[in-house]
Amino acid sequence: MGPRADPGEGRRGEGPAGSAEGPAPKANSTPRDLEELDTRQKKLYNENRPVGRNRGHMTRNRGDETRGRILSAAEECFNELGYEGAGLAEICERAGVSRGAFYHHFPSKQAVFLALLERWLAGVEQGLAEARASAATVPEQLAVMADVVEAVFAAGRGRLPLFLEFWTQAAHDPAVWEATIAPYRRYRDLFAGLIRSGMDEGSLRAMDSTVAAQVLLALGLGLVLQGLLDPDGADWSHAVREGVAILLSGMQRPLL
Repeated sequence: MGPRADPGEGRRGEGPAGSAEGPAPKANSTPRDLEELDTRQKKLYNENRPVGRNRGHMTRNRGDETRGRILSAAEECFNELGYEGAGLAEICERAGVSRGAFYHHFPSKQAVFLALLERWLAGVEQGLAEARASAATVPEQLAVMADVVEAVFAAGRGRLPLFLEFWTQAAHDPAVWEATIAPYRRYRDLFAGLIRSGMDEGSLRAMDSTVAAQVLLALGLGLVLQGLLDPDGADWSHAVREGVAILLSGMQRPLL
């Protein structure tokens, strides 16, 4: 008959070395033995516990998903009901979140409204930066930038009420006005600097760079507004490209 099994064998914390909690201390362990055992146990714990960075990554992903649902729901509400008519209760219901979850991501309805504007503008600015990087001379950069408007039309299709809400709210809300006018000023300065670079490189004739930038912006904004009001009234992407070409024909320095 073989030896009797120890009834305590295999219990958590009392099993052989290599168990989840490591070996138990010996009866005659010295302080040094106990210190080494404690170090081994900590190592085993650190090797088996969930990694905090992965846990944080999962939390961020869930937070981003929730934020995205709130933005999508808010966009629907602003489009259908207007800014004043869209209440937090309706936005939260469509997003499937509580008020607490909403306030975790946005301090107010105005904040989510401005976040929608910023999200749209971020796509425009990324397109402009990529267009600049893809061309060598300033006239070529301006011509390529005209293609970015096609993406603007695509993003704006079906969102005319939302764009009108931006402008309506900007008329009597200083915070919305500032958020709306700030990118316009950035684009004006961007185009003015680009035109000055064209004059320096000799591809553009001498002109008032700020006025020229304002004319370019007026062309782009005017055609975007027309495209939102009457999306099927013309090939608006073609109109933008041709419009920029017409302006460039007067801005470029004649070839000798």
